[in-house]
Amino acid sequence: MSRETSWVQRIIRSGEFYAIVLSIGAFAMSAYSVFIVVRQHEDERTAEFAQTLYERVHEYNLLKLEYWELGHVFEMPEDYEKTRDRLRLAVKDRSEAERIKLIESEKSIVSMQLITFEELFYNLSLAMQSGDRTRQQIVEETIEYYTQGVLRNPRVLWLSSADGGNIASHLNPDAYAFYREGVLENEKFPLTVQPDPYGLFPPQDGT
Repeated sequence: MSRETSWVQRIIRSGEFYAIVLSIGAFAMSAYSVFIVVRQHEDERTAEFAQTLYERVHEYNLLKLEYWELGHVFEMPEDYEKTRDRLRLAVKDRSEAERIKLIESEKSIVSMQLITFEELFYNLSLAMQSGDRTRQQIVEETIEYYTQGVLRNPRVLWLSSADGGNIASHLNPDAYAFYREGVLENEKFPLTVQPDPYGLFPPQDGT
C-alpha cells in the first residue's frame, strides 16, 4: 500500500476527514447563503425599479388627463402631427395669456421627461456596476423607448434644443452626452423627424 493511501486512511480513521468534509460543507453553505442574500437584494432592487417605472407611467397618464390640450407632447413621433393638428383646432381661440400658459406647461412636461431619462441613465450605471443583469436589461429597454420614441417627439426635440427651450442642457454632462448619442447622433437609428418650433400655435398668415 502506498504512503499516500496510508496517509488518507489515517485521516479517515482519526476523524479528521469528517471534520474537513463538514468544514467544506459549511463553507459551501455559507457561500450559497451569501449568494442567495445578494440575489434577493438584486431582485428587490429590480422590483423597486420596475414599480417606479409603473408609477411614472401612471403619473404621465394623470398629466395627460389633466392637461389634455398638451397630448401632442406625449405622442410617439409617428402619431405626433395627427394629434397636434387635432389639438390646434381645440385651442385656436385661446387668449394670449392662455397660450403662454400652455407653452410654459409644455416646457414643464418636457423637463419631466428629460429628468426621467437622466434617472434611467443613473440606474443603468448602477445596474452595470452591481452586475444586476435583469435590472440592466429592463433599464436598457426603457431607455430605448425614450431615445427612439419619447425624446424624438418633434415638439420635445425643439424644446430640448438650444434653439428652443434648451432644456436638455440642464442634464448633467454625462447624461447629456448619452442623450446626444442616443437621440441626436444615433447612427444605428438615425433621427428622421424635424423639431417643431410652433407646436399648438402655428404662425398666422402674414406674420
